[in-house]
Amino acid sequence: FKFPQTSRFLTDAVVVERLKSAQLEHLESMLTADWNEAYLARRLRVGDAHAHLGIDPHSFLGAYKLYLRDVFQLLAEQDGLGEKRFLPRVINLIGAVLLDIGLTIEAYFSRGAASLRKAL
Repeated sequence: FKFPQTSRFLTDAVVVERLKSAQLEHLESMLTADWNEAYLARRLRVGDAHAHLGIDPHSFLGAYKLYLRDVFQLLAEQDGLGEKRFLPRVINLIGAVLLDIGLTIEAYFSRGAASLRKAL
């Protein structure tokens, strides 16, 4: 609900609960490292749904940043990693990496679109 792109279609509590459940299932499956064809097909369907709804890659990556921030917060608390120094550094690193990935993906899309326009 914090992002304008998602808050406009996350209005039904039943849909929100279904999405939360699906997201939890995805995160658990992602951590099993069983990245088979079925996993890839599910991720492509999710990406297609995001594109259809108008969720840009930066918002998608921003959601992952929030997830990773929370996970690292828990890990820092459990492992006593001196979260005052450790956590901000890790979160900044994750943010920089995700931003870089998003910008690179955007460049790929732009180049692909330009090539398509040229071909047409």
